[in-house]
Amino acid sequence: MKDLKKWDLVDLLSKLGYEPNKVIRDDYWYLSPLRVEKTPSFKVNRRLNGWYDHGMGQGGDLIDFGCLYNNCSVSDLLKKWEGLPSPTFSFHPLIAGEKKNIAGDGIAVLGVRPIADHHLLKYLDSREIPHFLAAFYCKEVDFSLHNRQYRALGFRNNAGGYELRNADFKGCCAPKDITLIANEGLQLNIFEGFFSFLSYLACQKEAGTTSDDFLILNSLALSGKATDLTEKYHKISLYLDNDDAGRRATQSLKTSDRFSDCSSLYHGFKDINDWWVIQNKPMQKVMNSVRRGLRR
Repeated sequence: MKDLKKWDLVDLLSKLGYEPNKVIRDDYWYLSPLRVEKTPSFKVNRRLNGWYDHGMGQGGDLIDFGCLYNNCSVSDLLKKWEGLPSPTFSFHPLIAGEKKNIAGDGIAVLGVRPIADHHLLKYLDSREIPHFLAAFYCKEVDFSLHNRQYRALGFRNNAGGYELRNADFKGCCAPKDITLIANEGLQLNIFEGFFSFLSYLACQKEAGTTSDDFLILNSLALSGKATDLTEKYHKISLYLDNDDAGRRATQSLKTSDRFSDCSSLYHGFKDINDWWVIQNKPMQKVMNSVRRGLRR
């Protein structure tokens, strides 16, 4: 048990698909992985390696979290994790139409289908993502979390897991992995998350269909997997987030002059989607039209 307690909670959460919404010194704030919420209230103190969920009024160490997350006893958790070099989880996505008895064992997919849910379409509208783009790259996914069922947009990764997003939830169904979209192009565009990728495609729509390849990391913790993949490309464009973690990853990946940091496109915004949403506000559209007219 002592060895398990030495596992870093922040690393564990990243493996489960949860990234912090904000970091203040040693405190990492998340949307709770134990329930659905809109405002991050789940705090991990990395120095103490402890957590506290303000919405539940409950906290503890990694063992306490593991028991709650897996809905099991300490002895069952030790059987599941003891002897492993790092946390591993076996959530197996199902093909469309299949069902599974979840028994509270983390996130598991119940069904996959084309996007039709009104709330998910409205969520896409709020993030200015055209429905036809989302329909091509994403699915509507029913999933279970702690014996409750939910629905989200699902973006599939190379290992068969899904990044899951709706207006109230951000998570993934393991296995966690990168997503490579190969069009046999000579240029590779790298993104941190799939909404940045979709936003990039949305703002390129007037230029027609691109033949570039795309790599979506789905987590900066997986950026190391990009290294081998970049070797065959003549040009690699990096579109990572404008925050400390994104900038560190950009510098780490830029190993030659083949790499370009393209974050200046959305300077002043956290990512491409934040920038893209503002570009599509009614007043901003008018201002952009005026600027185009002045340049002519």
